[in-house]
Amino acid sequence: MFGGYLAFDPSKSPHYIVVLVSYIRNSDGCFYLIDIYSSESTSWTHMRAAAPPGYPFAKKVFWNGSIHWMSYDNVYIQFDVDAEKLIGTRMPSNPKILCEERIWYFGECCGHLLLVQCCDMGFRILEMERNYCYWIEKYQVNLSPIISLFPEIERSRHMCDPPIIRKIAVLCVVKGANEKDFTLVLSIPGKIVSYNLKCKTVKVLCDYRTGFYECSGYKHISSAILQCLSYMLFMYFFLVNKIGKVNAYEQNQSRQGLKSYQSKLVINPI
Repeated sequence: MFGGYLAFDPSKSPHYIVVLVSYIRNSDGCFYLIDIYSSESTSWTHMRAAAPPGYPFAKKVFWNGSIHWMSYDNVYIQFDVDAEKLIGTRMPSNPKILCEERIWYFGECCGHLLLVQCCDMGFRILEMERNYCYWIEKYQVNLSPIISLFPEIERSRHMCDPPIIRKIAVLCVVKGANEKDFTLVLSIPGKIVSYNLKCKTVKVLCDYRTGFYECSGYKHISSAILQCLSYMLFMYFFLVNKIGKVNAYEQNQSRQGLKSYQSKLVINPI
């Protein structure tokens, strides 16, 4: 399992950090190989850290100076980029974190880390507590009104298709001024819609079949999409131009200076 992440906050520094995370499981046990590139020093740092319990989820996100992800053993994991420290925190059993296939969204929204999980005919929105000790349930959403408004969700289901619930995808979460004022940007067959949970209102933002596109009031969403595309392009060209040029000899030489951070792994109890 491999992932590449960009740590960049222009309000703090003009420099960026690229973090490459690989999960290794062999006869020696389970561990992470983490490679860190700093644009300020133009150099790589290599480290190895023992993996917290449980097979890791593929979904990861950079937020608040760390890369965050979870494991199937209900352990919340974060890698502090500046401190180069891997921390595992065992989560309480409630609210229950479902399997990764039921996670529709995992990302930052207005300074908060959110997790959207699919359950029955809807989903629930969880927010991570600031000390990374537990999840707080913010909303339970019934998708029946949306399904009734857009019958194409029903019509798009065929015998070999996944359940209806998988015909809806969460693209973005926008948090309003109120504590529970959330707007979800959803992808449904043929359309992209916004759904305000507080007002229970639905608005079609884009219709693929007619070419209709409504962006009034959602410039921040377009900006988020552009930032995502820019990040993907940056990572692609960075990996091609930087990592692709490193031959096997250089890799072996750099591995000789590998720093072991086994002692830096911390498992926090509930």
